Amino acid sequence: MRKAVLDDVLAMLKEHRLVDNESEFSRDWLGRSESYLRVQRFYNEAPSISSIAICASKLQHYGQRLAEKGGQDELVDKIRH
Repeated sequence: MRKAVLDDVLAMLKEHRLVDNESEFSRDWLGRSESYLRVQRFYNEAPSISSIAICASKLQHYGQRLAEKGGQDELVDKIRH
């Protein structure tokens, strides 16, 4: 379940060109090493709750900034849901 959520977030961020790849996502949005998701996948482990919490916090922060700035309603809606 947790992996599916991060996969959805990664896809959304890539769609809007906010990240280029999984390594960048792991580093910048999960606060982990560039190989974090690859290692999790190799060992068939779910991402940690703390990684998900960091990602959620960043999504909330940037969602609020986009909402304040205006003009990105579709992206703000995706981030908030």
